[in-house]
Amino acid sequence: MYHQLATRFGRNAHQISGREALDNEALYRHVPSIFAREAHDSRSERYVYVPTIDIVEGLRREGWFPFFAVQSVPRDGSRHGHAKHMLHLMFADDVSSQGKPLF
Repeated sequence: MYHQLATRFGRNAHQISGREALDNEALYRHVPSIFAREAHDSRSERYVYVPTIDIVEGLRREGWFPFFAVQSVPRDGSRHGHAKHMLHLMFADDVSSQGKPLF
């Protein structure tokens, strides 16, 4: 299922998935755009930017953990740190004590 959605990110997209929850180090290696701290220069001053990693950290505190992530490869290299991305999270009740999905 995730891989079908990931195809919309292009065939050169960077993706990572695992049987265990992904930590920030793994996410940073494969989907660095979730760590961007400000909007790309092309956005207007009215644009309100919320860093994805802040949302991920908040969801982790509520028991949701990332198991899949994908990031597009933009044509314009200056946008690499602000590329389109997607994460799949699972709730702690669906994860074993070893951090693996129960499916």
